[in-house]
Amino acid sequence: MHLTDPSLKRKPLKAIQGEEMKTLLIISDIHGSLGAISRLRKALLQTKVRPECIIVAGDLTHFGDYDQAKEIIKLLRELGSSDIVYVPGNCDPPSLLNREIQGAHLIHLRPYMSNDLIFIGIGGGGISPFNTYIEFTEEEFEYLTNKLLHLVKKRRDHVVLVTHQPPYMTSLDIVYSGEHIGSKSIRRLIQALRPLLHVCGHVHEARGIERLNSTHSINPGPLRKGYYAIARVSLDKQIVELSLKRC
Repeated sequence: MHLTDPSLKRKPLKAIQGEEMKTLLIISDIHGSLGAISRLRKALLQTKVRPECIIVAGDLTHFGDYDQAKEIIKLLRELGSSDIVYVPGNCDPPSLLNREIQGAHLIHLRPYMSNDLIFIGIGGGGISPFNTYIEFTEEEFEYLTNKLLHLVKKRRDHVVLVTHQPPYMTSLDIVYSGEHIGSKSIRRLIQALRPLLHVCGHVHEARGIERLNSTHSINPGPLRKGYYAIARVSLDKQIVELSLKRC
């Protein structure tokens, strides 16, 4: 499946021919599915996609431990990317908020620069009736977003923001009941930071692409069910394509 929003192609094709492009593989909500990673690997080989960076927007495990998260990262490294960045999701062990996994870059309140892009994020989900591992109140999200803003004071148009929790009142945070469960603080963060790209996950049924002011925001859907996305970014920091895919 290849779903591309034509409005996201901001330059005509002729204008981008010859430019070096950066390909980002966007995934979320793996929930410990080793089979999903194997299917993704086959899909990338078939389509000859070689991402320079893999972005993981949380829920590497399904209430697993640190060692299980390490195994997921190990398998993701076999996809051929030189860079992996991640934030933990609400179903990941709380230790992932502070403990980095070898071979990948934890970006929960930690900026990481790669090829002139700045990756930074916030892990965890909102308060739920399910008592999951990493949950934050809206007041706690507000504290985390304010802290992130202080960490990124320059070159904000080069930022790729990654959160597990989606922004409030968008197409990316609607659950089956029709309720919006996203974070108001994360929405305000996107509007204040105006990053080049925002990636989220968490709400499996809210796969899609949305635009908040100048920022493209994407929920790739759960990799556990075969969903992922590809972003292509030009060296002048313009996103020329966002594609939702399935393997």
